[in-house]
Amino acid sequence: MKDDLEYFNNPEFKETLEHYEAMLNSGHMGYMEAAELVDVADYYATVAHDDERSQEAIDLALRLHPDAAEPQLFMARRLLLDGRADEAVRICDSIADQDDLEVIYLRAEIMVHRGLSKQAYEYIISIAESDIVEKFNYFYYDAAYIFMDNNAYDEALLLSVKLEEVAPAWHKTLELRADVLLSLEKYSEALPYLNKLLDVKTFNTDTWNWQAEAYNGINDLEKALESVDYSLALDPDNARALQLKAWFMQRKDKPEEAHDIFLRLQELYPDDAESWIGDAQTLMALDKPKRALAASKQALTIVEATNQSDERTKLENLITIHEDMAFAYSRMGNPKAALKELDIVAPYLDGPDEHVECELMKFRVCLENELHAEADTFLNNAVNADTQHARQTCFRAATLLFEFYYDLQAEEIFTSLVGKLGSQQEEADCQAYLAACHKQMGRHTEALRELRKAVDMGSLCLESLFAEHFPEGVKPNEYPDYYYYEIYGRWPE
Repeated sequence: MKDDLEYFNNPEFKETLEHYEAMLNSGHMGYMEAAELVDVADYYATVAHDDERSQEAIDLALRLHPDAAEPQLFMARRLLLDGRADEAVRICDSIADQDDLEVIYLRAEIMVHRGLSKQAYEYIISIAESDIVEKFNYFYYDAAYIFMDNNAYDEALLLSVKLEEVAPAWHKTLELRADVLLSLEKYSEALPYLNKLLDVKTFNTDTWNWQAEAYNGINDLEKALESVDYSLALDPDNARALQLKAWFMQRKDKPEEAHDIFLRLQELYPDDAESWIGDAQTLMALDKPKRALAASKQALTIVEATNQSDERTKLENLITIHEDMAFAYSRMGNPKAALKELDIVAPYLDGPDEHVECELMKFRVCLENELHAEADTFLNNAVNADTQHARQTCFRAATLLFEFYYDLQAEEIFTSLVGKLGSQQEEADCQAYLAACHKQMGRHTEALRELRKAVDMGSLCLESLFAEHFPEGVKPNEYPDYYYYEIYGRWPE
């Protein structure tokens, strides 16, 4: 079981891959060990994203070594990814050595795929308590990534704690703890592990990138940029670091710089859909919808042509691309095409929250193109898609009304929601938007009153709503005083 992709940069593996490809090109397939062919198949699946060539390698392994466990295990995992769990179970049961750790990992993985993550965790713990396991550090590490790879982060967290108990200073313990905590968005908890890991792996770009993500997660954008710049100093062409820096530039409201980075990514990695998706969103921020649409279409071509073993990621990319295309068409004044793109997305949505999101996107398209009757229909659809969170849906609809200068309608909804949203943060943000509505309508006295309430309540959206209105460097808690001065020509006493 390979614990990370660094193995594929190993000179020994590169030699194996070259040998295999030379045989393939010659048309004469000689002898190779089962484990070597499985590694080659794994490389094609996870690095090259070429499932067809991966299957060729595993078929050869099964022909040369019909009784070997490694190719059977690989095949079982392939079937599992294809949703054929029963066939994967049959292969797992047929392997002679049921105490082989790889067989145990596969059995746990099948449980997780069937939605039995807790039972899979209990099974792993029962194995740990038996006499099968010799190296507990590797066992807990490998087992944890079964859960990580299937988004079962709670069980992965428990196993990372077990690993820390037996090997607290091991660099893979630090990696796992950081990875799990980042996945759970516990960024401040992940940082100490990343700092320790950098003491051990100072020249590792992945670790610097992780640290950048953690700092971004706690809204320390300057430190996030510092970390990503360290990564780029080590490898100027590092795809992940360049992606992160582009996103950080977007967050700093510097779309031109983000666009330049995405262009560099497209030059370096033309078949990477992520760079085209990111650039499309950046071009929309630059109000260049035609170019954004072209970038989205290029991303769509790449994703549709790619043999991805991770169908979930492919589907997520397709949904994002069609949504981005909808926004571009809408900005270009073509609501019919925009709504058509969102209709393409609708069948793939899962759960009421995603259906609410889609209906609100349609509502947004109609507002942008002044289709008022249609907008009302989509707003009703959004509210009815999740009646338990109807107030939250109405709040989001009001923010869209505000965005497109339907100030009276937005103010009416925000006022009706005051004291009814449930959480303190939602209430604070509602006050902030009320203040922004009044300000946008020139009602400065009312805006100042609501702004003070929003500041006192700790709204997190004050900067996004008001920062451009005040001098650079003014903090949100100072906004009311500056606004008072603007209205009355003097500072409050």
